[in-house]
Amino acid sequence: MFRSIRKHLNPTSLIAMVALFVALGGVSYAAATISGSSLVNKSVAGKKLKDKTVTGGKVKNDSLTGTQVKESTLGKVPSAASADQAASAATATNATNADNATNATNATTAANATAISDDTVSSSKVQDGTLTGSDVGRRAGNISVPVNNVPANACVERAVHIDPTDADMRNDAFAVTAEQTWPTGLVFSTENSDSPGYVRINVCNVTGVAIDPGSETFHWVAFDS
Repeated sequence: MFRSIRKHLNPTSLIAMVALFVALGGVSYAAATISGSSLVNKSVAGKKLKDKTVTGGKVKNDSLTGTQVKESTLGKVPSAASADQAASAATATNATNADNATNATNATTAANATAISDDTVSSSKVQDGTLTGSDVGRRAGNISVPVNNVPANACVERAVHIDPTDADMRNDAFAVTAEQTWPTGLVFSTENSDSPGYVRINVCNVTGVAIDPGSETFHWVAFDS
């Protein structure tokens, strides 16, 4: 049999068969012996890697930078979460919101600012019902005045000592209001007095009968004129 094969083999056929066996054997050898050290650097593309097979342990420490990380996929760093609600800032020069700033030079919202620049707060920033007469005027106070009997269709005048410090308010403008107990039929007005610390209160009875209101409490505010 082998003699018969040798008779039919010529040199060209023999060379071809040897080449075929070498090629087949070489593929089997390569598949069994290729390792990472056998690969040329940067020759394997990312698509050749099996999904989810490269773990953190395979990545060299400090080798990834922010450029390689998709920032929108990152969660908030735990220690930074509390920084969004900083309760107290010693100095907030240009803070949009400063809840408890000691000094807020240009704070859009400063709930408890110790120092606020003059002429920077508008009325919309003031809490309703928190202002008193002293907040809006130069001086303010309350005084009880003995109006007593006011004849029908007549007026009485009282010089009232409203400021115990005798501040000079002779050129000030005044706003005066009475309690809700002020009787119907009596009207009053105020004017400056010639004496520091005093104002004059004029009470007129517009009815046909005398009215005796007794003592009434007046609230007053003086403004620089």
